[in-house]
Amino acid sequence: MSAIVLQFVPMEKAPNRIRFYRKRADLSQQALADAVGVSKMTISDLENGKISLSLHHMRRLAKTFGVTPVDLLNEEDQNEFLRAEEMELIRNFRAADPTQRQMINRVAEPREIIDLHPEKKSVA
Repeated sequence: MSAIVLQFVPMEKAPNRIRFYRKRADLSQQALADAVGVSKMTISDLENGKISLSLHHMRRLAKTFGVTPVDLLNEEDQNEFLRAEEMELIRNFRAADPTQRQMINRVAEPREIIDLHPEKKSVA
């Protein structure tokens, strides 16, 4: 019987998105560390891939940023969580020209639903 060994790309070669969200929130490393309850050095090490991004850290950081834990992963890793039909939509969008992308965006915008056949209400 053989064991399957999973090997992950070192974080230095595939960084996470902590720095992106920290800067978007206009937080210093110290401010983020205070909000999450870790040291500034821990934030620095997480951003630079010097320590592993654990699920525990991901949950705390995601809550602080108002995102999901998976949002902290780089984009290549996020794709693993999409269904096949979602991936197909993304591939089609990426292959579209600017005009097609604009049309896709218009179709994807939330719209108010209008009832074309409202039931007649009886007056009692």
